[in-house]
Amino acid sequence: MIRRLRPEWNVEMVPGNVSILKTWFSTNPQPDIMFLDIRLEDGTAFDLLNEVRPSGLIVFTTAYSEYALEAFKVNGIDYLLKPVKEEMLSDAISKFERLSVNSGYGNLQKVLDALTQDRNSFRERFMVTKADRLLVVQASDVAFFYSENRHTYAVTSKGVVHQLGMTLDNLVKELDPRYFFRANRQSIVNVSAIVKVEPYFHNSYIITTSPDSHGIITVSKERLSLFKSWLNY
Repeated sequence: MIRRLRPEWNVEMVPGNVSILKTWFSTNPQPDIMFLDIRLEDGTAFDLLNEVRPSGLIVFTTAYSEYALEAFKVNGIDYLLKPVKEEMLSDAISKFERLSVNSGYGNLQKVLDALTQDRNSFRERFMVTKADRLLVVQASDVAFFYSENRHTYAVTSKGVVHQLGMTLDNLVKELDPRYFFRANRQSIVNVSAIVKVEPYFHNSYIITTSPDSHGIITVSKERLSLFKSWLNY
């Protein structure tokens, strides 16, 4: 798809292996843009990026939406969930080109400044229907989102529940990852709503929120490290 969208680009494929990629970066010119999966053969992309600091920008391509916050910390300009659609890929490439032109590519700080401005497009509010009225709910006022019986709900800081016409998978792409975390398949939590985190059943951890989420927000032991990184961002 990249070659079809930008036939003039020099595109090189390398194995998805941390050890091999480390060697590749030490013996090859830095790429302008890198399309990188999260889970590699012998580790994760973040294991690689802890040791290799690419000067170019990165588009992450993965099936795992929970890594979005970490991705944006390491020169990530976009986050494409698999299966990657060509329209989404085209938008990511256009973003890279826009940042390159507007920031004078080569000065990383200018690129990151431009990227920060570009990231100010996260969803700020929702229009919801209550009886015969239309209401506006601010995203910052939502304590958590959850899915149940194929419907998605937003619970405000006052405990008011609103039904939304979108899935959690689509919703998480539109929320600012600095404040919202995909705790599990059924819920997304706002950092401002978290009261405490403590051990729960089956090696998981339960997140107590205000208002009370009644036990629906849990984090597995495997994802606790990522969750802590997010809390400490």
